[in-house]
Amino acid sequence: MNKIVLIFLIPFLNSSFFSQEAIIIYNWEEAKLASPDTIYGISFEKQKIKTLPDSLRKFKNIKQLNLSKNQLSGLPDFIKDFQHLEVLNLDKNHFSSFPKEVLSLYNLKELYFSRNETYKLPDEIDRLSRLTKLDLWSSAITYFPPSLINLKHLEFVDLRGVTYGPIFIEKITTSMNWVKFEYETPCSCVE
Repeated sequence: MNKIVLIFLIPFLNSSFFSQEAIIIYNWEEAKLASPDTIYGISFEKQKIKTLPDSLRKFKNIKQLNLSKNQLSGLPDFIKDFQHLEVLNLDKNHFSSFPKEVLSLYNLKELYFSRNETYKLPDEIDRLSRLTKLDLWSSAITYFPPSLINLKHLEFVDLRGVTYGPIFIEKITTSMNWVKFEYETPCSCVE
């Protein structure tokens, strides 16, 4: 009987079962009233901001930061200090180039960068070595650096919203066969 109970409990003793914590995401108005050490998630979604408030720099423990649906074209240098950040949402902003500050976020696991005006991923993208999810939906990225292949923890890349040619799709899918890619039906266009 004891063996049966032990076998039943083993899946529940898995460290990942206990380590999944629910992070409360506060809007900026709520977050700035709290102690910075107690806030792990902040959302600026749909605030029409062009720059981030300087007082955000105090929130060094945040794990999730949602900056989606704004008018950002750059990030402040203090973003590099958010070394606990695991999820960064930069969807639907005005980035004409990939913000280099993001490359210093070594613990980043999920990066949402859809619907921006960027056409190129940086050559140093492999600095985000813990990245598991990369959302580039409808971003018209035309340059994927060779270093992308070094992201061995990457599990999912969303390339939907842009039609790529079959040669490109075959090449990226084959070279990164451990990654699940989502993309539109290939076009018969020039590669």
